[in-house]
Amino acid sequence: IVTGGRLRATQHSLVNPYANLILDKLYADVAFIGASGIDAHYGVTNVNIPEAEMKIGFINASRRRILLADSSKIGNVAQAKVGKLEDFHLLVTDNQAEPEQVRLLQENGLRVELV
Repeated sequence: IVTGGRLRATQHSLVNPYANLILDKLYADVAFIGASGIDAHYGVTNVNIPEAEMKIGFINASRRRILLADSSKIGNVAQAKVGKLEDFHLLVTDNQAEPEQVRLLQENGLRVELV
């Protein structure tokens, strides 16, 4: 499904206003969501507010949310809030993630899968 909206060519994404309108009408069993930052205290963040709004829409429109991010995003905080750790069922990241950061995420209720 292509939501429509304003094309952000560099990021290969579509954002508001039409994208948000379409997303409000959809339901997904599983949403795979990327992030710019994942922090045990601040939660999941993104560098761009319109993209963060889309990701919030996907959180609201799905039953299960799987967070996809490479290890460089763990411990980072970007400007736009996407959600709390408890909004996600699983983080899939690479095996270079710092063990202490992974432990903090797990202690805050996020299941982490290293691949």
